[in-house]
Amino acid sequence: MHFALIYLFIIATSAYAIPSDLTAPVVKHAWAHIPEGWEVDAMPSANHPITLKIGLKQSRINELINTLYEVSDPLHPKYGQHLSRIEVEELVKPHPESVYAVHDWLSMHGVNIATEVARNSAGDWLSVSLPLSRVESMLAAEYRVYRHKRTDERVVRTTAYSLPRALHDHIDLVQPTTMFDNMRKMHAMFHVDESAAPLLPEGTVLPDVTGPAGYVPQAADKGNRIGVTGYLEQFVNFADLQTFYSMFRPDAVGFNVSVLSIDGGLNDQTMLGVEANLDNQYTTGISFPTPNIYYTTPGTAPTINDSVTPPQRDEPYIDWLNFVLSHDDMPFSFTTSYGGDEQTFPKEFANRACNLFAQLGARGASVMFSSGDGGVGAGTCLTNDGTNRTIFQPVFPATCPFVTGVGATFQIAPERGIDFSQGGFSVYFPRPSYQAKAVPPFLEKLGETYAGLFK
Repeated sequence: MHFALIYLFIIATSAYAIPSDLTAPVVKHAWAHIPEGWEVDAMPSANHPITLKIGLKQSRINELINTLYEVSDPLHPKYGQHLSRIEVEELVKPHPESVYAVHDWLSMHGVNIATEVARNSAGDWLSVSLPLSRVESMLAAEYRVYRHKRTDERVVRTTAYSLPRALHDHIDLVQPTTMFDNMRKMHAMFHVDESAAPLLPEGTVLPDVTGPAGYVPQAADKGNRIGVTGYLEQFVNFADLQTFYSMFRPDAVGFNVSVLSIDGGLNDQTMLGVEANLDNQYTTGISFPTPNIYYTTPGTAPTINDSVTPPQRDEPYIDWLNFVLSHDDMPFSFTTSYGGDEQTFPKEFANRACNLFAQLGARGASVMFSSGDGGVGAGTCLTNDGTNRTIFQPVFPATCPFVTGVGATFQIAPERGIDFSQGGFSVYFPRPSYQAKAVPPFLEKLGETYAGLFK
């Protein structure tokens, strides 16, 4: 993650007395029992290293969201008047009281604010590396080594953590804490039919599609770029990319994508990635000669286990978002083909990530996410809140109102929707105002069909 190590407010924290309520812990999040599939395996070492990440409240996030809607509305006087990085960071930077309170709390536990705390460029996402014993003291938590019964993966987590009451209004989330994982992959949005025969013999060159379904290649505008995101150790293979061009876009042969690593993300040419190859081949196949940037970010998103999406390790979205948002120069179109059942993402995490997507939008970026490839719901469609209700499962981050969820199609002339494409109404996020005219007529037409299966 890209961090600025010095923050203006740190010079003042030593002048403030530590409030007494910083010593009164109140539960921030807890599981009633160990998440399904896990069991206690061992006691971790007191010196086990933890990189603690702290999300501070964003002081003027509602103002930023209102601005996003204004600059995105063709009928609004501010349409197209996007914000700069500095203007966005001014709206989301934490209130000084939040900074003071969190710094006092960290200082109380022996953290040197000037030398040990890293932060993103907005100052609302802190990171500090500490031994486990100190983390347990700070969070009034008891960590254990947990083993996943099916995969045999082991992680150090807690089933509950607390923060001083005074910090609950200043901190959105802390991790890693109750986010369990088993190094399993979250959904990568591709659908493979192993029984299908090859569509065309190798080396077949297809004629251009003409008429309404065709398109005319455009010259790449100066400065225009497209960002393609990749996670889960999915890599774009350059040789495969050229093979794709030779078959489907011969005028692009020799063209390549730029690879940008975040947090040590790799692009190993010996490891073929189905999702990464698919995403880059079709994006560049359509957008050539516009430059494409492939962002490779390690890690998977923290989840609450359900019947389809397994629990996973540290999130990739916030790492990627903080990296991109910290730069003045960035693409203004992004496409992502990853996600998982919305209910498997802790709500506090989903809200925080969604607000970061709003920051991208306020700066003028269009962010596209695949809506899913499991139909109206994958697996058993059971809720994971203990009630075991059957509902349609929407996919996050496509459910975030500040991104564009895109379903799958097949065929051309005419193009048609595919039966495994997903979508649905969010449980976490209220219906955005821009859908006010489209959704009610749809629901009226639907009538009582599927009543009770969606919100």
